[in-house]
Amino acid sequence: MVPVASVASTLFCCVLLSSCDRSEDQPASDSSALSESGERQFERAHQFLGSGQTDEAIHIATELTTSASGDWRSHELLARSYMQRALALKKEGLIEPFSAALGKAVDGYAMALPLSGEIGGLYRSAADAAQMHGQTELAISWYEQSIEIDPDDPRSPLRLAQVIFESHPAEARALLNRVVQLNTSIPEAYASLSLLDATQGNIASARSHMKHAVEMATDVAAIRIVQARMHRMLGEPQRGAEILFALPPADRAMESTATELARCWGAIGQHARAADAWAACYQSLAHRSDAWRFAIEAAKSSLRAGDQPRAASFLNQAVYLSAPPAEVEAARRTQSS
Repeated sequence: MVPVASVASTLFCCVLLSSCDRSEDQPASDSSALSESGERQFERAHQFLGSGQTDEAIHIATELTTSASGDWRSHELLARSYMQRALALKKEGLIEPFSAALGKAVDGYAMALPLSGEIGGLYRSAADAAQMHGQTELAISWYEQSIEIDPDDPRSPLRLAQVIFESHPAEARALLNRVVQLNTSIPEAYASLSLLDATQGNIASARSHMKHAVEMATDVAAIRIVQARMHRMLGEPQRGAEILFALPPADRAMESTATELARCWGAIGQHARAADAWAACYQSLAHRSDAWRFAIEAAKSSLRAGDQPRAASFLNQAVYLSAPPAEVEAARRTQSS
């Protein structure tokens, strides 16, 4: 059996933007607790969100959760505003503020759900926030409720499958089979089935499922990353590296791509090229507050390649970026291959 590799960090975010997404998830409340002025404020907050003015939207939503605490839309608006802030913070690599914003989003959804009645899309959005915040059990519960409310929507079973992919592979497979029965045009489902096949040694099925995924999403980097991972799991890391190296430079520099590309190069002993992958990632994401992590990885790969001067340069940059001393010292102990 091939050890399973984590897919959550690669496919979960991709699934959130799946082509099966629809916009009609949250119908208007039948009996609104918002006053006429509250309705105007509500619309104004939506305009702020649309233009990226998250702070203004949060301010209005916070006021509405006080003046109209019985209307689920005010709490959902606040939750969604914090989600938008969280995603912006994540892009900047501001991990602690990102987590704090996610926590407030989860709290907002927890207030909205009991007031909303049965709206499958709302439960799914709440579950997305909970999963991103690391509240896995809560996310599973909300995904399950979303599936119960709207059994014909493939999105919640798809996302739930990603959450339980490693802990409950048989259940994940059943969910993914359900997804492809509901909608045959979701590449993330086929890519996930491919990895499950690979873990169980079903090589022909793994290749077949991945072929479907790639045909539907040739230019989607996340699918290519999973394709490369499948090849590495099947003992073909050279092919995985070739697939990822063919991506545009901007896609190769993404953290998820660099991670898999470095693993592929490392699996065939090309540690200098693994260091190159991490170096490109570091240069692309140097603005992030956690950019030291990429410098550390580049240093470790350089040490495995026996390139002491290059490793020292990356470690110096990590120190300059306030990397934890324990992380730096651990990297220094990396042995050459």
